Amino acid sequence: MSNRKFFISWEAADLIAVENLKEQYEYLKKENTAIEALDDIPDHKAADLGYNIKMLKALRTVLKHYGADVE
Repeated sequence: MSNRKFFISWEAADLIAVENLKEQYEYLKKENTAIEALDDIPDHKAADLGYNIKMLKALRTVLKHYGADVE
């Protein structure tokens, strides 16, 4: 087995992180839309919705830190 290490630039690492955060952001938005479309929202889904709203706010903050466009 080789002892070689893999290196990427800080800029590349930031771009990868931003893309992953954006993917999570979009997924949570879609999940919230699906939950809100339910006629009768079960308690566990209501809890998910509340958590997702907090998470989306946090993701917006982090994405803005990276200078990414949100919404």
